[in-house]
Amino acid sequence: MDNTAGQYYSCGKVSCPEHLSNMISLIAPEYTGRELDDWVINWTPEGGYMPPHIDNEGYLEFTVLSLQSGSGSFIWYHNNDTSKPEHIADKAGQIIHIDDITQIHAVAPATMDRYVIIFLYR
Repeated sequence: MDNTAGQYYSCGKVSCPEHLSNMISLIAPEYTGRELDDWVINWTPEGGYMPPHIDNEGYLEFTVLSLQSGSGSFIWYHNNDTSKPEHIADKAGQIIHIDDITQIHAVAPATMDRYVIIFLYR
């Protein structure tokens, strides 16, 4: 929201080996009326973060799958008010589903290398 650049890296479906890509697609959560459009693996190095933002890549909903516990937290903001953050600590296997693409969200500075899979829906 303030044009701050975060520190994280992404690997998309087309960049992964086919067998890994197929396995990740198979574990994608399903939502009535939504179709999985794409996914990315995000790596946030220790100390890295993602500032408050709204995604505008054209999908309608997204899901975050935490791949380990204790690496950091996903942040969303009540009523999109950045003075009202709500932290959700990473827990292995946890799913966070955002069905309002206008929701402002962020990632707190990672306490260690942080890995998540982001599933994108239309």
